[in-house]
Amino acid sequence: MRTRVAAGRNEASPRDRVLAAAMEIIVEQGLDKLRLAEISRRTKMSTGHVLYYFGTKDRILVETLTWAEAGVAERRREGISAAAPGWDQLKVFIEHYLPRDANDPVWALWVEMWALRHSDDRHTTALQETAREWQRDLEALIRRGREAGVFTGGEGTFAVRLAALMNGFAVQVLERTRDLDEVIDLVLEQCRLELSIRQET
Repeated sequence: MRTRVAAGRNEASPRDRVLAAAMEIIVEQGLDKLRLAEISRRTKMSTGHVLYYFGTKDRILVETLTWAEAGVAERRREGISAAAPGWDQLKVFIEHYLPRDANDPVWALWVEMWALRHSDDRHTTALQETAREWQRDLEALIRRGREAGVFTGGEGTFAVRLAALMNGFAVQVLERTRDLDEVIDLVLEQCRLELSIRQET
């Protein structure tokens, strides 16, 4: 699924050590337990040293999200490359996109960042660029599926609407009103309706 915590912080830069420590805390204890003092303890850096690199705790959250998403993107693209064009690649994408459960730490960060989006323009910029990377990968995946003759629909705004659909279902996973397997089936059901449309001749 989506989230794996990077290992081997000892050789990382101070910034990466802070980000890895922040992600570890979120994974182990939840976002509400993230404290500068605990980050300092794990990285063996003073609180002042941590803030020297980031300025504020909110900035640590933003950069932890983009750092974690970079790892997700790498794994997503590796998985897509290893799968056959069309439905196999699409399922890999969907599985990486959706939260694995109600405690998914990357999605917890997304929710927190949505709440903070008006406090700093840099927050919004970072979120928008990460969302655009997901969108570009989805559009390329659909294009390859069409070129392979697996998909016969999916033109126009489908990729945008699919992302919106998954965001809505993601909230239901986070709220524990639907489980992940059910959501994946529902998303694939909608994809089959739109990607298997017969073309007029």
